[in-house]
Amino acid sequence: MNAMRYRFAFGLGRSGTTLLGRLLALTSSPTRFVSELCPGIADRIPNPVFMVEPGDAPTIESVRNAVIDLGAGKSPFSEEQAFRIERNDPDADVLLIKEIHSLLAYREIVAGLEDWKAVVILRDVSRTLDSYFFGHSPAVRRYLVEEYKFITERIVNGRCDALMSRAMAALAPSVARYFRRPRIFTNELMRQAAATDFICHFLEQWTGEDDRMTLVRFENLCRDPLSEMLRLLEFLELEHDDQTLEGIQQMTSGSSHEYYATDKDSGMILRQPYKFLGDRELNRLKAFLGNS
Repeated sequence: MNAMRYRFAFGLGRSGTTLLGRLLALTSSPTRFVSELCPGIADRIPNPVFMVEPGDAPTIESVRNAVIDLGAGKSPFSEEQAFRIERNDPDADVLLIKEIHSLLAYREIVAGLEDWKAVVILRDVSRTLDSYFFGHSPAVRRYLVEEYKFITERIVNGRCDALMSRAMAALAPSVARYFRRPRIFTNELMRQAAATDFICHFLEQWTGEDDRMTLVRFENLCRDPLSEMLRLLEFLELEHDDQTLEGIQQMTSGSSHEYYATDKDSGMILRQPYKFLGDRELNRLKAFLGNS
């Protein structure tokens, strides 16, 4: 039996991670596909929003052990969380995990794995926010609030590591000032925009320095899903066959309008209007994020 290969799809919520993960899971390689590990092992993470802090060695080791258990064919999930294993082939030699939580700590989590690679998916920040605000209640959005608080605390107290510092340096001056002058009462849209923009830059910086990672833009994936997926499958060293290609075609040319469905017309996604943000909010976001 071949050694387990660990493969990850990283990105923020509503940036296309579900689509990316399920497209990658169409590989013809024997695969175990898991959707969002961290919320499924809440008993291992001492945080109500499933965030693992960088430097928290015991929690990082516990999460890494859950990854290794999954690779060995074991399940760290309770019966209520078992749905997170969406594909489970006999004799799987690939473990594919889609994750949107604890992204700032995942460098340390994967550091103990021998054979890992990852795809990072990024989407236009305004589109990510529009989808997130349109589809989620404030209670569900709480983990982004926690990420904002976590990032701000580290910046204000000088606790950024080198990668976080490079992400800070890449931010527009208005966003950087927003973090350095934390507000007790603040507009939720601006707070979420700051957190989203920072994590996007963090993932870009991480991808840029590690050749085990590659980047895909959600917009490019929607425009040309077949070419992009062939590139990503090759990078991850995942096999594909005619059934894989047919699955990619079906998943990106469907007619579903369900919120979490992935069998949608990917071209239509790019053409749809904003559903939450109006012109005033969009103009504020462009100015805040330094977009022309």
